[in-house]
Amino acid sequence: MTKDLFKRPGSLKELSQWYLQGRDSFDILFRDFLHEFNHNPAEIKLNEEPLLINKIKNAYLAAAAEQLAYQNDFNIPEWVYKKEYFLDEPYFASSVEGLKPLLIMESPVPFRRRGIFITLNALKTA
Repeated sequence: MTKDLFKRPGSLKELSQWYLQGRDSFDILFRDFLHEFNHNPAEIKLNEEPLLINKIKNAYLAAAAEQLAYQNDFNIPEWVYKKEYFLDEPYFASSVEGLKPLLIMESPVPFRRRGIFITLNALKTA
């Protein structure tokens, strides 16, 4: 096994590249990125525009970049405001109807503005 298999994506752009290469699932790569980012927050990890994946994942990465920048008092990257990072239809992280009001209430503003509704702890790592 190569050392690269144990490396975590160091930026959102790298995360998108690895996902498109089929290295792992989006959820696992995103969690790995969050662990890396939370261990060593750096504005540069958010600045480079990721490769486009699909509408939901694109919007999710932009919302995460905006939220993480806000939480760390970094400049918000300009790319997050492009139209391809906003959804036309709402997306809920759970299909359970009873959870939708909670997701609407808990979603951080950058996610809500893009039509993505997640739990408050979606960007937390253990």
